[in-house]
Amino acid sequence: MLGRSKKRVPQSIQEDQPVSLQLIADKLQRLVWRRRLWGIDERQAWHVVHRLDEMYRQLYREQRIRYEALLEQARGAACVAKAPGSEGAGFASAAGSSAVDSRAAARGSEASSEQEAEEFAREVAQAPEVRVIERRAQGAEARRRAGAAAIKAICAAGMAAILLQTVFGLAIVRGGGMSPASGDGDVALTYRFEQAYSANDVIVYRAQSGQQLIGRVVALPGDMVEVAEDGTFKVNGNAQPSSNGQSTAPAESGPAYPLTLGEGQYFVLGDDRMQAVDSREVGAIGTNVVEGKVVALLRLRGI
Repeated sequence: MLGRSKKRVPQSIQEDQPVSLQLIADKLQRLVWRRRLWGIDERQAWHVVHRLDEMYRQLYREQRIRYEALLEQARGAACVAKAPGSEGAGFASAAGSSAVDSRAAARGSEASSEQEAEEFAREVAQAPEVRVIERRAQGAEARRRAGAAAIKAICAAGMAAILLQTVFGLAIVRGGGMSPASGDGDVALTYRFEQAYSANDVIVYRAQSGQQLIGRVVALPGDMVEVAEDGTFKVNGNAQPSSNGQSTAPAESGPAYPLTLGEGQYFVLGDDRMQAVDSREVGAIGTNVVEGKVVALLRLRGI
């Protein structure tokens, strides 16, 4: 699968340069950092790992051939040293000296070859295997993805906090004044930037006492509102249907009727007219005390 990759191999790996374990380690480290910092293509990364594996195997073959050549050279020198002389007595001393030198050279070559073989064996033992390289690459990719996910989560949480502080708001419903639409303990999500409200909009507002209330808009700016002692509720002289089968009785300390709403004023009532604290007590609601229009409701009752 790695061999089928059509991605170009980085120039640093295509260059014809002496192969060594240090070169392979440097390229692997460079690959890891490129994965962390620039997020190179997955297929390209695996192609690079495959190329490093080939370089490692090439290095092993070259060292093996070199070791075998040195060993063969040492064995040849030892055989020449042991062969009988044919130059005659006149050359006996020279032949003896040559044999000693050959044996010494052979021993030196064998010792050098053995030392190089031991060093090469240590390098091979210390060098990472292909599966180790792949595992390290996968670990680096997993850490990069986890870091990216953490950054996204932090940014999302920050954006949510900013939106809740500026665009939206949260309000906890107190009491049963809006039953059955909402109940005590529910959480209302409000939109703060509504410029005007329509009939039947549910809004969150604050009374002059500072109490946070929730209710439904039943009359708009310019409307004339009447709340009769018999429980009849009229807007512009038209009787409005009762809510939940309950009459709309006036409050003892409420505004005088008929009440004409001024600019930017609304008449707000609770759905449960028997329990609600609304405009019958606090009067007309101005836009300056409205905290937002309810756009969603989270029911938390019984939790």
